Amino acid sequence: MITIPYLTALTTYFSYGLLFAFGQLRDFFRKILDWWSKSNLQGYAPICLGLEDFYIRRLYLRIQDCFNRPISSSPDAWFDVVERISNDNNKTLKRTTRVTRCLNLGSYNYLGFAAADEYCTPRVIESLKQYSPSTCSTRVDGGTTTLHAELEECVANFVGKPAAVVFGMGYVTNSAILPVLMGKGSLIISDSLNHNSIVNGARGSGATIRVFQHNTPSHLEKVLREQIAEGQPRTHRPWKKIMVVVEGIYSMEGELCKLPEIVSICKKYKAYVYLDEAHSIGAVGKTGRGVCELLGVDTADVDIMMGTFTKSFGSCGGYIAGSKELIQYLKYTCPAHLYATSISPPAAQQIISSIKVILGEDGSSRGAQKLAKIRENSNFFRSELQKMGFEVLGDNDSPVMPIMLYNPAKIPAFSRECLRRNVAVVTVAFPATPLLLARARICISAAHTREDLVKALEELAIMTTRYWVASLPVGQGSSASTLWSRLQESISKQAFDTPLYRFNIPNLRVGTLDSLLALSDDLLKANSFIEGVSHKIRRQIEELERVSGVVSSSLTVDGVPVDSYLTRFVWDDAKYPTMSPLREIVDGIHAQIAKIEDDLKVRVAEYNNVRSQLNAINRKQAGSLAVRDLSNLVKPEDIISSEHLTTLVAIVSKYSQKDWLSSYETLTTYVVPRSSKKLHEDNEYALYTVTLFSRDADNFRTKARERNFQVRDFEYNPETQESRKQELEKLIQDQETLRISLLQWCYTSYGEVFSSWMHFCAVRVFSESILRYGLPPSFLSVVLSPSVKSEKKVRSILEGLSDSSHSTYWKTDDEGGMGGFAGDADAHPYVSFTINLI
Repeated sequence: MITIPYLTALTTYFSYGLLFAFGQLRDFFRKILDWWSKSNLQGYAPICLGLEDFYIRRLYLRIQDCFNRPISSSPDAWFDVVERISNDNNKTLKRTTRVTRCLNLGSYNYLGFAAADEYCTPRVIESLKQYSPSTCSTRVDGGTTTLHAELEECVANFVGKPAAVVFGMGYVTNSAILPVLMGKGSLIISDSLNHNSIVNGARGSGATIRVFQHNTPSHLEKVLREQIAEGQPRTHRPWKKIMVVVEGIYSMEGELCKLPEIVSICKKYKAYVYLDEAHSIGAVGKTGRGVCELLGVDTADVDIMMGTFTKSFGSCGGYIAGSKELIQYLKYTCPAHLYATSISPPAAQQIISSIKVILGEDGSSRGAQKLAKIRENSNFFRSELQKMGFEVLGDNDSPVMPIMLYNPAKIPAFSRECLRRNVAVVTVAFPATPLLLARARICISAAHTREDLVKALEELAIMTTRYWVASLPVGQGSSASTLWSRLQESISKQAFDTPLYRFNIPNLRVGTLDSLLALSDDLLKANSFIEGVSHKIRRQIEELERVSGVVSSSLTVDGVPVDSYLTRFVWDDAKYPTMSPLREIVDGIHAQIAKIEDDLKVRVAEYNNVRSQLNAINRKQAGSLAVRDLSNLVKPEDIISSEHLTTLVAIVSKYSQKDWLSSYETLTTYVVPRSSKKLHEDNEYALYTVTLFSRDADNFRTKARERNFQVRDFEYNPETQESRKQELEKLIQDQETLRISLLQWCYTSYGEVFSSWMHFCAVRVFSESILRYGLPPSFLSVVLSPSVKSEKKVRSILEGLSDSSHSTYWKTDDEGGMGGFAGDADAHPYVSFTINLI
């Protein structure tokens, strides 16, 4: 079970409370503004009502761009994610034509069979030619092919059971089988974190349902004992049968089922074992045969084995394996077998071929290599995440790795930042998880190379890296160099994974105490402004690089990477003379950043203006025939223009073309016979020309409109065509010129802003240290980058090295926190701020 820290639970509840309160407030004002308009039919109850509807509208829609992201390629180690935009605050999302190549950490393509395979793919294509995409029938009618029979035999042999039956959908396998096997007078004991398909199947069975604590055999035994002793509700008769339902790998936890203990308990109390191996079959075990093989459980001790083909086998559907009598009974009684269309023949062939590869029956060792690779990748990635300080659930060998997020604000932040860094992850929140247990679910594949995983870890490390700028008071009789040595020694012994650097701040001009206090009050707003401009430029760079397909480059300051500039900071005395008053330095930095921000607004507006014009032209050229520009579709030879004849262009629905061809000559009297010609066709419409006498053109338009044919106003003009072409070429050239210019300016300006920001930070640390420790200035300023798990140790070290007797007062975060600088919830006897570089 997950133990949530009290503070985390409190802040998470508070966040949801705020969202709920503001959502209710928005609903209240919406009802006031829309009181006269009713979206419901008169006399009908609202079809969408209750907390579910509120949750979707006011919580889910805010972050719906983090879910259901479309892809445009196979779910291999890398895939293409389609960009979506929203013009109505995320209520609706529209797909664009842009795609982003992302590292796939979201698909459960565990063995890499979802992509093209040298053995599987040719056989799938042949089966498609022989059998077609669908049988168009149920299994009991004409929907059983030789492939289905072969698949069921192959699955039974693979999992170690006498027989098996396959279904076209994995979810239905659970939800349809449980009601057939269990009913009134039966008892289902289910793990508290079982999949929704099991929950719905159990509810639909009519059986009594009891739940035991997740993966806790001792509690399972307690529930069994109690239920056997009590018997059926009200009558207290013995149960007709008892079934314990568990999963091999829990899909949202990544944990392996404690199957040996559970099987032993079920044997003791004569209860059937139902094992869902959706995420474990093919993914774990020496030969990929799931948790039974991995944990050393005899498959004969598991009465019913369920699994899906969507994970390790790169296909679709599910199976039930068990005794021959059980399978025969299910084939006669299960609605999913009797009434649902059978699994697609090509999908069946994919499963057969992938199992043969796993077993080495393809004549190669690729199957064994894939199994070794998924195990190696999973354990490597899990251990590295844990070293980085992430709270990762699950067990070794499991390819499913949930990273706990908890707070709802972290869900979109984590998902969007990963996507921005070309890493595709799945974020999961309520109702798929308990309200407090939002998470990101990482799925590892054998298709991932070590370089892929290292790339992902590097991006995650950058996302979570935070730099602390701290200053420690130097006590009487000591020196900064002595304190530095003590700090280095303590960090190396107790928090060895924390990089430590000197933050060199010169002796600046202090001025009066009143001026220093006044400056300290103004630094908060100034820092928020500077940090905001820095992030604006950074986001603009990322947008420009993404639009142009440029590989993101490391940002630099004076030719040095950003993080290196921070850790090796040296005060620029030529730009910011140390003898200048602190107020003058801060005002100079603020004025410089304000000028850069104004320049950014002008340049971005100019670029966006050209881009908008180009997008408008592209929309006209690429939209529906009903509205798009036709000049590039109609050629001179398609138009007849004379004193008496004219050519009209008509837009005809794709499904009304026969009607058009049979009727256009009869719409008016003076239409030239057989003059209609199709020039172009899109997904909705076809473009036709028709020639007729000019004097009858208006009458033809009227008659065509009555038949739902749209006659577009079009006049072919070569000069206009050439002018539009030149305009388009000029806009394309202007956009590229402005893009290159803006990108180079952003690179340069970001370096200037970041350099100014770090000098501002130095002023901030200096002034806070003077106010905290007094005069003359005597402190050691450092930069640290602790991992999450080392933060408490580092705080303890800093407190141990601080001489609180020399501190004028301890300033809490409420007094000293700044945007871009964020302290801790408690006061400390040293100055400490956090700098987020993202």
